[in-house]
Amino acid sequence: VILSSSTVLQPATQYDESCSFETCFNMSMCHLRGDGRLSVYVYPNQIFVDEQGKWLLDLPSLEYAEMLAAIRSSRFFQADANQACVFIPSAVDALNMAKLQTQEASAVLRSSFRWAGGANHLLFSMLCKREHFNKLDAGKAMIAGGCFSQRSYRRRFDVAIPLVNPHTSLGQLPNPAKLRHFLLLAVLNDWHYTARSELEPMSGQHRDILILNRCGGGSRETSKTSEKAYYNERKRCSEHVVYDYPNVLL
Repeated sequence: VILSSSTVLQPATQYDESCSFETCFNMSMCHLRGDGRLSVYVYPNQIFVDEQGKWLLDLPSLEYAEMLAAIRSSRFFQADANQACVFIPSAVDALNMAKLQTQEASAVLRSSFRWAGGANHLLFSMLCKREHFNKLDAGKAMIAGGCFSQRSYRRRFDVAIPLVNPHTSLGQLPNPAKLRHFLLLAVLNDWHYTARSELEPMSGQHRDILILNRCGGGSRETSKTSEKAYYNERKRCSEHVVYDYPNVLL
């Protein structure tokens, strides 16, 4: 799909922070199936280019492709857009908003034939900040993700879901009869200092609370050609105790 430069450079519409189910969702578009379930349409896979043939967006990540495949194979999927209630763009992978070309992604969203300001559309985002949505022309689209704050989450509209972790597919489910050792387990890789200051003291006061961080020392390697640190993503540490990750979460 070719988008003109004027379309790409068009200013983004401000993210609607006041959206609720009553104000930004058009229920009249929804057709209930015989079992009373709402239907979901996933846009076909397309590549968007500018007038010179340059790709506007990178290919979707493996995680996003797997999510779309799961939706397409579910009982909620509706192949006919005229019979659908919720619409999911396939070309705009917003799982990691820090890597998304927001101006180009906004142009792709606006070009979606059912966009209408974003009403009844659903975007998935796992790594994001409030300012990311202000740069993306999300309009009245719903956001499903695990990166909300108290300020950015729109009650009765957005959907809070757990973070997608590709490492979990490498773990083995525990025996159902096995008792879990911890009441609370948190992995604080890049958490805000406020959350850290509240959670870390709790682990020292309660034996059933485990707080994990990236492992230091021998678990970190530094490239000879770069000062960037590379961590073993299959290990997490609590002080000097090393745990296999993500198995410790299961």
